[in-house]
Parts: sequence; C-alpha cells; structure tokens
Amino acid sequence: MGADKVQDKLPELVEKVTASGATVACITDPMHGNT
Repeated sequence: MGADKVQDKLPELVEKVTASGATVACITDPMHGNT
C-alpha cells in the first residue's frame, strides 16, 4: 500500500472488511525489502 497512501486507503478498507463480518487484522513487515 505504501506509507504515502495508507492514511487515505486504510480506513475505507477496514470499514469494508468490518461490514463483511470479518475480523480486521493488521500485520506489518518493517523489514520488507531490507534483505
């Protein structure tokens, strides 16, 4: 998603997942791309 887009895109994504009845789980990978 990228740090520059997460603030705009994440709230809508969480709303849609929650509305579907699913549980929202946030997972981050701080080392992605640093290997």
